[in-house]
Amino acid sequence: MLLFISGIFIVHFHNLSRHYIIINPDNSTTTDGFILKYWSYFWEAVVGTKLVFYDGEALLQKYELLRTTLPKIAEKLDVSSHREYLYLTESGLKDGLSDDDKTKTSAILQVLISESEGFYYFYIEENIYRFPEWVRNPVSQCTTCMASVFGSFIWLSVNYCHTLFYWTNHKYFAFLLFWFIFVVVLSGVNTYLNRKF
Repeated sequence: MLLFISGIFIVHFHNLSRHYIIINPDNSTTTDGFILKYWSYFWEAVVGTKLVFYDGEALLQKYELLRTTLPKIAEKLDVSSHREYLYLTESGLKDGLSDDDKTKTSAILQVLISESEGFYYFYIEENIYRFPEWVRNPVSQCTTCMASVFGSFIWLSVNYCHTLFYWTNHKYFAFLLFWFIFVVVLSGVNTYLNRKF
């Protein structure tokens, strides 16, 4: 009974604490969401972005995808020997890459393209969060992971005096063992309930 009540509480708390950032026509932002939106807004806040460049095998995979989807653009480019950037081939030197070529490539490969001295770099912008993932997930972002923090709080609140474990001589060991079992099973319950709600 405690598992399902805890699971319903955590999943509904997660749903009620979602926030959405709306970009207005004047480029200002508005935070929208449910009653508890500032909970997720605080824990999942994005404080900046960083550029992550494709390199090595990842760049080669993007180039192979370009060759299969846009062969006319791909024949203008080749991958450097160190697989750090793309450069124009002899056929590409005549025309270069047009803005239309870059737009199509960017849309198909889901990358951004930077050009520097005739070299082309593929990159993406990755969010930088206020808190690392190991903090965000169990506190706000992931219902399965929230079983660890919220489940522990619920377990300690209900069983703070260890009276359930007087049947054993090792009541502290039993308390910790059942705490671990409760959190693991609650994470499964949360996953199941999250799919249903």
